[in-house]
Amino acid sequence: MAEQQMDDPKAVTVGDGLAKVHEAAEQLTEEEIDALADAARVAAQNTNKERPD
Repeated sequence: MAEQQMDDPKAVTVGDGLAKVHEAAEQLTEEEIDALADAARVAAQNTNKERPD
């Protein structure tokens, strides 16, 4: 993934995020993964609320 994409959160795809999750999963405990998943879920819900219909 290009560094330029990381500068613009809208340019990051779900696939990019999943790749990072898989990469991180190899290094984290189950509790840490659950906490990160919860934080990502909340962030996604907040993003959806901010989008105009």
